[in-house]
Amino acid sequence: MSIRFGTDGWRAIMAADFTFANVAIVAQGIADYLLETEKAQKGIVLGHDTRFLAEQFADQVQAVLTANGIPVYRLQGPTPTPVTAYAIRALNTAGAIMLTASHNPPQYNGIKFIQEYAGPASPEITAQLEEKIGKVIAGGVNHQLPKPELVHSVDIWDKYWEHIDTIIDFNQICRIKGKIVLDPMFGAAAGKVAAKLQSCGLEVIEINGYRDAFFGGGLPEPVASRLQTLTQTVVQAKAVVGLANDGDADRFGVIGSNGEYLAPNQILSIISQYLLENGQKEGGLVRTVATTHLLDEIAGRYERKATETPVGFKYLAQEMLRRPVVLAGEESGGLSIGGHIPEKDGILANLLILQIIGATGQKPEEAWQLLQEQYGYYAFRRLDLHIENDRKNQLMQKLRNEPPLVFGQRQVLQQSLLEGVKLYLDDGSWVLFRPSGTEPVLRIYIEARSEQAYYDLIAAGEAAVK
Repeated sequence: MSIRFGTDGWRAIMAADFTFANVAIVAQGIADYLLETEKAQKGIVLGHDTRFLAEQFADQVQAVLTANGIPVYRLQGPTPTPVTAYAIRALNTAGAIMLTASHNPPQYNGIKFIQEYAGPASPEITAQLEEKIGKVIAGGVNHQLPKPELVHSVDIWDKYWEHIDTIIDFNQICRIKGKIVLDPMFGAAAGKVAAKLQSCGLEVIEINGYRDAFFGGGLPEPVASRLQTLTQTVVQAKAVVGLANDGDADRFGVIGSNGEYLAPNQILSIISQYLLENGQKEGGLVRTVATTHLLDEIAGRYERKATETPVGFKYLAQEMLRRPVVLAGEESGGLSIGGHIPEKDGILANLLILQIIGATGQKPEEAWQLLQEQYGYYAFRRLDLHIENDRKNQLMQKLRNEPPLVFGQRQVLQQSLLEGVKLYLDDGSWVLFRPSGTEPVLRIYIEARSEQAYYDLIAAGEAAVK
């Protein structure tokens, strides 16, 4: 058996691969890495979300770490990934281990290692972890007795909110007139954000705000198809906005007052425009290769730079560590801003939307309409097309070696191989072909600059795999 860290940690099905024995192996590999880097005595933050047996899996990690002499700062109760990451800074530890499978189905769990800079481990670090884990698989886990005296129980929420108060203007948020609907999707943010907003007299309706390890029978992913109850509640309550987070609250989802789902590309654009318009004097924008180019236009309007990275917040985090950044975002619902940790934070994203509503009086759908009037038509779509691996590999090879001259009735001006194959078209539209590395799926990302291009590109993308 091999254990690999993907885009954001190791994830596997519980009772199949995600077992107590394998969790101990991963914990030992992380312990060996920390001991080798001589940072172990600073200790490790340990958090978990609301998944099945979360506490018990965390107990296993805790036992292995303390058996190796590593102090553990155990967070009390289910805790979001961004809050766990912030605890690294607040407690000055060597990093954090977060037990979560994020937005994956309920049968999954996972382990995410967050570096001492409070962001995702870089590819270089995960490669070292995989090497250590491989050696543990061959040689075994440290079976010395755990050391309970090395465990410190910590409630980190007050420190997290104190930090958020320095980057979010709650005075603006507290001006909002009307109802706000929150959907933590049975996850780790349940109750916490609602209480914070209610503390200044806002009228908050929280749905799915209790622990359910099966997430109501669905995925804890804040996308349109999973937010139907939130949409209905917003419309029925005549609320100003509906805001959602995934199971570990590192992703966001937004429903406008009219019941319209606003995709992350739209929300990232709205927030970027607001931050640059309102005094963020230093830094540019950072986005992944699959994220809207509207961010580039917005950056250019304010004479800032937009930087493109491969898919994965670990790449955005590295850019945040290198230079001043106003906003870093990805189309899958990840966001952070300058002054915050280099880890995606869905709680922060939703608070920024509330600040914009309070400061401008614009509901999210109104803010998006104004952006369209300023920058023109932008429409986004992701196609997840099932295609056998052999055929998928052949298609990707052909696209790399013989890129088409025309796609969706538009001329191809340029090709990028930063990740997958990205085609830049003559009207400003683009299409990205990105194969899954674990399943027979080809993901095609489309951004169109006209309604006709939108439908043409969807048709061309679907035809490409037939």
